Order: sequence, then C-alpha cells, then structure tokens
Amino acid sequence: MKQLDIAAHKGLMNLAGSNYGLKTETTRLVAARLLAKYGASYTDLPRQDLASSGYVWKYNRKEEPDQVVRLLTDRGDLSFGDLAIVLTRASMAPVDEYFALIRRRIKAFDRGARPTSGETTWYVNAFYDPILIEKVATIFRFYCNYMLPEAAESGKPKAERQTPAMKIGVAKGKVYVRDVLSFK
Repeated sequence: MKQLDIAAHKGLMNLAGSNYGLKTETTRLVAARLLAKYGASYTDLPRQDLASSGYVWKYNRKEEPDQVVRLLTDRGDLSFGDLAIVLTRASMAPVDEYFALIRRRIKAFDRGARPTSGETTWYVNAFYDPILIEKVATIFRFYCNYMLPEAAESGKPKAERQTPAMKIGVAKGKVYVRDVLSFK
C-alpha cells in the first residue's frame, strides 16, 4: 500500500521535501497526502478535521493496527512539514517497547500468573516491599538512558550508536558498569 501511495504522490513528495526540508520518505509522503487533501494553505478547516476525524495512518505497524491520530491541541502554528513530523512520530510503540523491555529484564515486573486454584495470591516473583519498585525502576531508567545504546535496527555501525542521554547532549559517551561500580 505504501508503494502505491509513493507512486501516486511522487510530485507532491518532492515538493514537500524541498519546501519543508523533510528527510525521510514516510514524512515526505505524509506531507504530500496532507497537501493533496487540504491544499497549500493550512487554515482552520484542516485543523478542525484533524481534531474531529483524525488522520488515518495507512502504513500500519503490527503494534498499532488501524491507527488514527487526532490532533486535539493544534494551535495552528504548524506547517504541513511540521505536522507531517508530528503525525509520523505519533505512536505508543516506544512506550510499549520500554514496558516490554522492563518486564523481560526484571523478573519482578513480569506479569503475574494466576494460580490454578483460582485464588488471587501474591505473585511469587513480586517485590515484598513496594518501595523497592521505585528504586529498581529508577536504576532501570538510568540504565536505559545512559548505558543502553541504539539497537542494530537503527542502521548505524556499532561504534556510532548513541544512548538517549548522548542524543540530547547530557552525556558525552556511554556509561559502563565499571564506571558505576568504581565511582568515587
């Protein structure tokens, strides 16, 4: 489906890429679809339509089938290029990935299984003291932001992969376990 849209909107994709400086193919395609639907000027009509009907995301991810993005807080100061970037990034998939990662890495955060007797009891791997949940979650958040680099799917060579803290300029490099344990 995406390839058909690319073929149908090729001219508008080139226009959107040059006018708005959009780099990725998907973002240029979303901007081209917006231009085709609403014309060149972004007025109140597209804003109201995107708030009420939403933007149907046709390039579904397996995590989010039938996704519709509704822009309820649009102030009208976005160009079609900015709007295309917002629509392309509007996803709960990264949040779901984070929760799946924490459930896989920390057994106590795993979903509890109900006993065969049907009675609800305390999950055997859960923390006995609820204060430990906050402490372990803080350690894991530090691990994800400062120690865990981008995945191989990013397409970057291993030496060039960055952690989220490096991307926003908070850290100069990756923090290693030896650095945490030898901190003075």
